[in-house]
Formats: sequence, structure tokens, C-alpha cells
Amino acid sequence: MTKPHGLAQVASMARRMINDKQTVPYMKILAVVLSSWLLVACGGGGSGGSSVTVSVDTGIFTVSGTVATGKAIAGATVSAKCAVGTGTATTNADGTYSLAVVGGKLPCLLQITNPADDSKLHTVATGNGISMTANITPLTEMLVARLLRTEPSLFFSAFDAVFATGTITSSAVFAAQTDVGTLLIGTVDTSTLGDFITTTLKAATSDNLAGGDAHDRVLDVLGGKISGSQLILLVSALARLPSLADVKQVLLTLGIH
Repeated sequence: MTKPHGLAQVASMARRMINDKQTVPYMKILAVVLSSWLLVACGGGGSGGSSVTVSVDTGIFTVSGTVATGKAIAGATVSAKCAVGTGTATTNADGTYSLAVVGGKLPCLLQITNPADDSKLHTVATGNGISMTANITPLTEMLVARLLRTEPSLFFSAFDAVFATGTITSSAVFAAQTDVGTLLIGTVDTSTLGDFITTTLKAATSDNLAGGDAHDRVLDVLGGKISGSQLILLVSALARLPSLADVKQVLLTLGIH
């Protein structure tokens, strides 16, 4: 038999064998095709055989969402660091963004830098699909601090893919959100938000201050109760204090009610 010299010949051989399925069982088809593919890929099957380099497309996934604090953050740089791969984008006037990670692997940690004051917010993307939603807000900032048990900006700057893969899981994200929601009882009601990260978020803008949805209105209330400087201290407490009761004490000490 003439040895195939490319994947096209292997595919052609497979089709001929399948058409002759009365004489060749399907499992044998698979075995022969795989064997032929290995010969092609490795240049095996005797001296003088040509070597073929087989490239594998590991695919692409996108992460999109809205960046807001009760009002859209426009023109912010969004950066993603993933278990494998990175991506960047810039937010639109309504705070929305979409970035692509080529040949990447989840989970991802995302960071935005607010062009108004250089402050940073974070979120995470998990799952195994090709299109993920990841809003970036003060709520996700608190969630990420509780999830990682370290300050998000510090972890992002020294990103550890192995630690991130073992820590940023769907169940751990849910537990971190539960802690943040519990902490904020009596301050902000987050119970209407099924998920801080993926629940639809339409933010108010400078041109449409009343255009925010229910998610955005929760952020409005949060921003009215917790200032930017207080948020930094609260995020630090969520990251460093194991006991939620101790974090609650920090909240009260900051005069947040």
C-alpha cells in the first residue's frame, strides 16, 4: 500500500473505507486511520518518508461584560490573565467590553484601570465554553478578594496560573459571593442579583443618567454607602481576615451601615 503523505490522503482513505463498510468494521477503520495519521505526523513507515508538521488549533474564547460603579466606566483598559493566554480591550461609552483570548484556557482574572483616577477593579471568568460574561464592579472586586484571599491587584501583578486554576472554580466563586452578600446585609441588598459576575448589567451613562437597570441601581446604592477609600480597606479585610465576623467589624468601624 502506498503510504499517504498528508492529512488529505488520510481523510480520503477513511472515506473509501467507510463506503466499503460491508467488508471493514468501523472499529478497524478508526484504528487504521489513526495509525496512518501517526505515520504522517511522525514521518514514519520507512526510510525516505516525508515528514509532515501537524498544527493544532486550540481555539479562541471571548470574555465580555460591563464595567460600572453605578455609572459606566468608559475608556478603561481591560486586561485578562488566564491559565493559558492573555487578552486586552477598552471599554465603550456604555462600559461594555469584549476581549478575545487566542489558544487560551480558563479561568481568567481580569483587571480594569479607571482612566479617571487610575483605580483598579477585578473580576474572574470561569467555565469551559467559548463565550463568557464577566462584569467588573465594586461587588466583583470584593468577591475576588474573598475568593483569592489576597488583594486582587497584588495577585494580578504576580499572576500564578497554577494557583488560579486550583482556586478560581465555580463553587469557590459562589462561596465568595455568599460571603460578600452576607457581609453587606443591612447595608446593600444584593439578593436580587443572581450572580455578581454574570447577571445582565446595563449601566447609566453621562448621556443617560437614568438608563441603568436593576443591577446598576444596586451599584448606585453601594456607591452611596461605601466610598472609594472605604472600598479599598474593605477589600483588604475580605482578603486577609478569615472570619467574616471580623470583616463585618471592619465595615462597622469604617462607619458603613
